[in-house]
Amino acid sequence: MDDLIDTIKAQLYDRISSPLAGSFIIAWCLWNWRFIVVIFSDMPVEEMFTFLDTYIYSTPSKMILFWIVGPLLTTCFYLFIYPHPARWIYEYTRKQHQKVKEIRQRMEDEEPLTKEQAREIRRVAIEARDYLESELEKETEKNKRLQAENEELKNLLQKKEHDLVDTKSNIKKVIEGKNSFDTAKRSFTINLQDAHTQSVILKLLSNLKQNPLVSKENFIKYIAIQLEIDPLEIAYFVELLLKFGFLNLDEGNLSLSSTGENLLSEENFKELQLALNSK
Repeated sequence: MDDLIDTIKAQLYDRISSPLAGSFIIAWCLWNWRFIVVIFSDMPVEEMFTFLDTYIYSTPSKMILFWIVGPLLTTCFYLFIYPHPARWIYEYTRKQHQKVKEIRQRMEDEEPLTKEQAREIRRVAIEARDYLESELEKETEKNKRLQAENEELKNLLQKKEHDLVDTKSNIKKVIEGKNSFDTAKRSFTINLQDAHTQSVILKLLSNLKQNPLVSKENFIKYIAIQLEIDPLEIAYFVELLLKFGFLNLDEGNLSLSSTGENLLSEENFKELQLALNSK
């Protein structure tokens, strides 16, 4: 039973909620409002029926008009004719409201500011300007610091590159010098039995005894010039003199050792020849 009642309620709700049914019910109530008033009055039933038949629905045509034709025409007018002027009136009303709103806004914009409002706007503008200037100054300082750091790193990188190039160049020179020295070692051609060679070497050794601490570089250059021999061979010859203890080396300067003093006589010069032959 409850399910049946719920189903009937749902069907009635669907019918009443539809635009046609709802409009027809409202129109019917408007056309027959006197009937509704009589029904809910305290009039006796017999008098009620007599009143309805006599004054409200006196003829069948009136009953058809008030119960069916009138409500149906009113419903059709509400559903099919009324929306068109209603839409036009709504659009016209919206446009008028928009115009009124624009006029009100324009009047508000043209209204002069009070002193308090002007001071407040000026204060906000000054604060915004100060804030932007502060941020701009911070960013400028930050950019300057970054540029300085970049420049410093760039200079450091260039210095490292130059140092690397110099190091490579020095290594190359050392390798080339070593190769040249090894070549001079293999092609050593100084003939100590030659009288001129003996004379030049003994003279230099004698000078070393009298003037110690002669530059090794100058010593090599002098012998190379006098004997017209490659300086690398002379450099190898000096290394041999140092190796066998005939010369001493102190901070790039040469001096004659006690063993080397024995070479100053031509009789003992053959010891040098023997030492070099054993290299």
